[in-house]
Amino acid sequence: MMEYMDCGSLETIIAVEKQCQNPADRLVKALIPEFVIARFAWHILQALNHLHNERKQIHRDIKPDNILVESTLGIAKLSDFGISK
Repeated sequence: MMEYMDCGSLETIIAVEKQCQNPADRLVKALIPEFVIARFAWHILQALNHLHNERKQIHRDIKPDNILVESTLGIAKLSDFGISK
């Protein structure tokens, strides 16, 4: 069981960003700023490190749909451990 992640998945955030952006600006401006992506990547790498070292598990299904985001602190968490080993 996890707490409520109010922004939904990273896939949802990307889809909303694509809809809000002017098509002419897509080549010039990134969808999500680099520092935000770096923060999400750090959180996911920390989660994978914990899974590997503490739980001896492999996730095997890392994709934007399985990364949940919380808005107030900007925390990203890994979800969907259905096919983990």
